[in-house]
Amino acid sequence: MKPDPVLERIRAVRREISKKCGHNPKVLVAHYLAMEEQFKDRILKQTLTKTTASSNKSLQRTAGG
Repeated sequence: MKPDPVLERIRAVRREISKKCGHNPKVLVAHYLAMEEQFKDRILKQTLTKTTASSNKSLQRTAGG
């Protein structure tokens, strides 16, 4: 698989955030919840419908899930 610079940047930022949180899962979750609250007007919420659930199951089967 070819390297993807965008994904590499996302992973680098995630590693930085994890490091700032001391690699502590509870602190990390609290950080992301605070960010979610701070930027709630920018976050799109997906409502789960029967069609969406069926599509997700199909994707899981395709991905070997």
